[in-house]
Amino acid sequence: MNELLYSCSSALLQPATPVCATVFGDRIVTVVIAKTMLWTDVPDSNDINTAWTAGSVMVLEKIVNGHRIFQSAQEIEVVHKEQKDKVYRIEGKTRKINEALSRATERLTRYPVLYVWYITDKNYCFGGYEVYPNFSLRMFEGKGVPMYISFSFDFVDIGIDYSGYDSLYQYMPQYVETGSVTADSTLITVDSTLITSDQT
Repeated sequence: MNELLYSCSSALLQPATPVCATVFGDRIVTVVIAKTMLWTDVPDSNDINTAWTAGSVMVLEKIVNGHRIFQSAQEIEVVHKEQKDKVYRIEGKTRKINEALSRATERLTRYPVLYVWYITDKNYCFGGYEVYPNFSLRMFEGKGVPMYISFSFDFVDIGIDYSGYDSLYQYMPQYVETGSVTADSTLITVDSTLITSDQT
């Protein structure tokens, strides 16, 4: 059922109160970026790996201070105050940087719209949001502060915020960029090597 299509005569949903709340996670650790809406539901780890192998997504891992916040809303008042066009922001930093990754994020900023999914530290995936992307240049804040690239994705709330759990998210291989950036018909791709151990 499309939850955006309903009538006032529809029955209310009646979820049972859980004994224990679901721990969705405290921070965003991975971001998946695509040019098109690739999945009708939340992707599992196999979906993401398959899309990455096909060159359809870019994956940013080891995100620092990744979070989602409420950004703004348009407030209207007829009989009572009501908010519409609520805007949320996904933001964070990546410190695993090389030249290829830097050039790839520079290009992503030029897209007016992208689609984003994110994975939390508790293996829950949320998305895909139609976002307005923004990446910084490489930031150098002085001695002792690691270089980083910050990013933010703004999106308008459409009334749906599904999530999915996959314990294998945390075991997905790292996507390590090792070559030059090229563009194809799907998304920016980077000549890459798939590895399973930490890359320093």
